[in-house]
Amino acid sequence: MEGNTTINVGTYKEDYSGLTEGAKGRIMVTPIWPFYPSDGLNSSEGMTSLVLSLHNNENEIVRNTADLAKLTFSKTGNWPTRTSGSFDLGVARPSSSGSWENGLYDLIGDTVTQADLPDKVVVEFTYKGVLFVIEKEVEITPEMFKSEPTPQDITVQSLNQTYILDSYYKGLNSTFSFGGNDLLEKTVTIKAELYGDENELLATSVYKDVNSLLNSWKNQQSTGQFLMVPFVLSGDVEEKWETTWADGNPSKDNVPAKVVMTVIDDIGLTYTAEESNITSMPAGTAWEDLFPSDDASISGITVAADKLLSHLSSNQCSNGRK
Repeated sequence: MEGNTTINVGTYKEDYSGLTEGAKGRIMVTPIWPFYPSDGLNSSEGMTSLVLSLHNNENEIVRNTADLAKLTFSKTGNWPTRTSGSFDLGVARPSSSGSWENGLYDLIGDTVTQADLPDKVVVEFTYKGVLFVIEKEVEITPEMFKSEPTPQDITVQSLNQTYILDSYYKGLNSTFSFGGNDLLEKTVTIKAELYGDENELLATSVYKDVNSLLNSWKNQQSTGQFLMVPFVLSGDVEEKWETTWADGNPSKDNVPAKVVMTVIDDIGLTYTAEESNITSMPAGTAWEDLFPSDDASISGITVAADKLLSHLSSNQCSNGRK
């Protein structure tokens, strides 16, 4: 009998609509029988007891006991026949039919931890006067019960303005627009990444003072929420971005192929846009033209304050460098 009786185990996430109020998820245990439990039920010719239990490190967490006088089994459904019992994490799940006496699934704290979860499921039943104990080892983790967060109303879009620049400074800049009803209240981080031809990361730039930026955007129309990120090789530019170059970069041999702009919200979700149409200013300037012919370190250039402010104003965006 033990070899022919199997156990299926499933889980439901914390946002499952059928959970008991206050539950943090559900574990469903389903014994699959090699006989019809309805035959001789609750008599010496059939099943007279049924208990499902969850165990962690040989300690019982919770048990559900069937009331076979009220539990009904179908003989017209799937074969082999099966019976399901549910454990709602953090509560004692009520039985609508009264056919189960469900124990309290107590949690150690307010959230589900590995110590709260079973490493073994046990099904005990008495059939024709003989007690059978079926065990199954399981691997259940807290992540199985976490619901997927709902994306917020945040948008990022390229303005198709990405240039290799040899003017006020030497480098590359790219401009993106931002929008959505949740942008100003839910944004935590804004970062840009520069990638090469083989999708290798060349540099990462993080906006330093996001709160001040968002406050300034609150006074603008949504169509005016632009931001330009500069990846600067040389030149003095207002330092609003913290840029980190990958090892061996910047290099004239690692030519930029795309810029990816990312917003991270207050629950860790990301919203991205990318731009791979890279042109130049002045026209015809190539990435390698920004480097000295002997590939020595690039010497800095100074940008006159009035020219820099005029340049920033014309682009209607903020910029900076490491």
